[in-house]
Amino acid sequence: MYNSGYEPTVSPAYEAGVWVGFLLLYLYFAFCLYKMARNCGEKESAWWAFVPVVQGFLMLKIANRPLWWFLLMLIPFVNIVTYVVVWVDIARNCGKSAVWGVLAILPILSLFAWGALAVSKPKTSFFTPPTQPSQPRTPQSVG
Repeated sequence: MYNSGYEPTVSPAYEAGVWVGFLLLYLYFAFCLYKMARNCGEKESAWWAFVPVVQGFLMLKIANRPLWWFLLMLIPFVNIVTYVVVWVDIARNCGKSAVWGVLAILPILSLFAWGALAVSKPKTSFFTPPTQPSQPRTPQSVG
């Protein structure tokens, strides 16, 4: 038998742990995106958060951006600006400031930003037209 001299430097248990960690991170992001979609009125398409490529379309729906922006998400360097704009819009639609949208794309800080955006209440004026306060009816004089 041929001996290549190659011995793995990482144990299989460590590799399995890394994969489980990535899976948990993915599920956390998907669940947070699901909650953001539900809170922002996308109840029928919120399950898209758990489908890997379709998540981009859900993010665009939450941000109220055209779906052709998905193509911009695929272009190198342009995608960075696109993601910043999309996450800022998502943050605003979730009732948070634009800073939360910027934090949502930064490593490590994004974990906190996704959780904060997932539990936030959306702006009601964005999805429903503002209601006019009812004016008390005053009796009109005849004559």
